[in-house]
Amino acid sequence: MMKKTAALLLALLLPLTFAACGRQTGSGASSTVSPGSLPSGGTEDSRVPERDGREDGSAAGTVNTYENAEDGDLMTGLTSFRDTLSDLYGDLYYPDTEMTEEQIARDVGLDSSLYEEVYAENTAQKAHPDTFIAVRVKDGKADEVRAKLESYKQKLLRDNDFAANADKVNAAQVFEAGDYVFFVLAGDVEETEDAKDMGKAFGDVVRRGVDAIRSAVSNA
Repeated sequence: MMKKTAALLLALLLPLTFAACGRQTGSGASSTVSPGSLPSGGTEDSRVPERDGREDGSAAGTVNTYENAEDGDLMTGLTSFRDTLSDLYGDLYYPDTEMTEEQIARDVGLDSSLYEEVYAENTAQKAHPDTFIAVRVKDGKADEVRAKLESYKQKLLRDNDFAANADKVNAAQVFEAGDYVFFVLAGDVEETEDAKDMGKAFGDVVRRGVDAIRSAVSNA
């Protein structure tokens, strides 16, 4: 009688034991991968980590305005004129600081109503009067831009910081080429140059730059 009772109790307890194990296994599986963490049809290894930025992993909002400008050809064109002078003069090309549009408007007198695009640079802490300005002018604004650049040349001549560089500043040239107007005050003369001929020597140096830019515009 005791054996029959024990067998009956064992038969009743076995289904309950299997049900409990099934619930425990299901609970453990659901804690491994949270809902929605996998792409549709994906596996755990295919999950993509979240990145605060662009798809290439770089930080959001980091933009190289030179490379990614909408009008990249225009930007390359303006700076290529600067590179033309830098290549021509080498170590004697002194401009090293790009001017902001605010500085161009304040110091040169050029505002956005006069140009489609502008690039300008001079030297830090007025180490030299050397300045390069390239302006792609708006239709009908070339004469006004030329006048502004000529006035800027006179401003440099009145600047006491450049009193010793009067011959060089006088050699600066404002000229038009294609859709552009340029201001070129760059290059230097050999130290052995006769002081009596400094004006002519600087004029020759600047003229080389003007010719190089005219060539670059015609070949653009």
